[in-house]
Amino acid sequence: MPFSSATKIDPQETNAFSKTVIDYLNQETYIESLQAHPVTMEGFAEAIEVRKMRQYPRQLLVKVIRDQYKALDTSSAWQGQLDQLKSKDTFTVITAHQANLFSGPLYFILKTVSAIKQARNLQKQFPDHHFVPIFWIGSEDHDIEELNHINLFGEKLVWPASEGGAVGRYSPSSHAELIEQIQALGQGRPHLEESIELLQKAYLNRTTVTDGLRALLHELFGDFGLIVIDQDDAALKKAFVAQFRDELLQQKTHHSIQSSLTHFAKHKLKVQASPREINLFYLQPGSRKRIIKEGEHYKVIDTELTFTEEEILLDLDAHPENYSPNVLLRPIYQDFLFPNLAYIGGGGELAYWLQLKPVFEAFELPMPIVMLRDTAIFVEQNTNRKIEKVQLPIESFFQDTNAMANMLVERESTTEISLKKETEQLSIFFETLEQRASQIDPGLKQSIAAEKAKALKSLGKIEQKMKRAEKRKHDVVIQRAQRIKEDLFPAGKLQERHYSFLHYYVQYGSDFIDLLMEQLDPMQQKVTIFAQ
Repeated sequence: MPFSSATKIDPQETNAFSKTVIDYLNQETYIESLQAHPVTMEGFAEAIEVRKMRQYPRQLLVKVIRDQYKALDTSSAWQGQLDQLKSKDTFTVITAHQANLFSGPLYFILKTVSAIKQARNLQKQFPDHHFVPIFWIGSEDHDIEELNHINLFGEKLVWPASEGGAVGRYSPSSHAELIEQIQALGQGRPHLEESIELLQKAYLNRTTVTDGLRALLHELFGDFGLIVIDQDDAALKKAFVAQFRDELLQQKTHHSIQSSLTHFAKHKLKVQASPREINLFYLQPGSRKRIIKEGEHYKVIDTELTFTEEEILLDLDAHPENYSPNVLLRPIYQDFLFPNLAYIGGGGELAYWLQLKPVFEAFELPMPIVMLRDTAIFVEQNTNRKIEKVQLPIESFFQDTNAMANMLVERESTTEISLKKETEQLSIFFETLEQRASQIDPGLKQSIAAEKAKALKSLGKIEQKMKRAEKRKHDVVIQRAQRIKEDLFPAGKLQERHYSFLHYYVQYGSDFIDLLMEQLDPMQQKVTIFAQ
């Protein structure tokens, strides 16, 4: 295997997660109230029973997915996995993401592995049922600036696309040139050719980038039972027309979510996604624009399109494919279609999913269990050698740069730098002085307090000057530690938010995927540190 050890640590130790995520992991009482079921096997047993009482468009799902896969070679085992969706005893675990260039940041792959592993966890716990991992491609997202690049080999590779509208519908015709750039930049990596073949097979000769992304995921995870679905499908949206109608006429999402927003404000949590009055876009070739209501008319912003209520409902019935849910309505669309037990997402996703319990209730749908995906940190051989030289535990690098430097200075220095003892003595001196002076004139107390504050401030400045001078003496070892921190947190981010999975795939090939499949497990709710 490419990494010889895998250590599990609590996410809190990384200082990389929001208050919402930490409170979620600690299952604070106010967080529990935002979820339908606890993240336990008992919670999953409850969720299964709830979904047994509902009808889902299972035949439609199988037909649509089979049609979406028609250009791919699928094994009999994969076909059997798809056919399981027809059974009322089959349930799903879903993760989702937009159609990023070559899958985008590494966390795209980590969330996929987490979904597959959770389906396996459930299969082991509930052998009388079947569990299918689903990757939902949010192909209608139109934010091309967010999706058009990857960071690889110290370079930012940008896909020069500007078609407009749903990114998943874009042509991958320029991907051949990007693949050539990767081949040129990656010379000398042991699995470069395997990686190039993977990308060429996935993206060349495809009609859309969604087709390419589906093919890439199938190549990497098809044998693990993953099924990919594209939300941009007329048949799926036709099944969801009644919910689209409710959103247009009743603004269900906007009204129902208000109680969650109040709850978030009360507990000083960041609202990750703010609702619109109508949480729908109008989707056309080259365009995805918000629908708003002004008076008695519905308008598509930045266009000439205007509808009366009767006209927009007729248009919805005739062309449901033109209606695109936003980030808050998409989960309703997704869980209306699938008998879904869990959604696997990152910290930001978790935050907006926790806003949605009243929205699911308004649409009379069961809310899935919201699970935090796995996070991983990779300590490659060169970084490991650097860590051995500075002799700091890896947890030290989760602190900010100044705290880490101060730790090194205190360890390396032969002279006591901290003036804590002197500060305590100075405080005692002024307390004694204040008592004596107060006996003479109580009015002197305020003057002595001011002098005490000045003296303590001066002492603090002296301590900082001593620390800076000592840091200069140990500048070499501090710079080494800073370079290690840059390896572990490139551009100040977790590796998974900066690097593409190709950063590791070109080095380790499919063994990298096997490693993740072996070691990650979202039920553990840990960060995995892989080291060589």
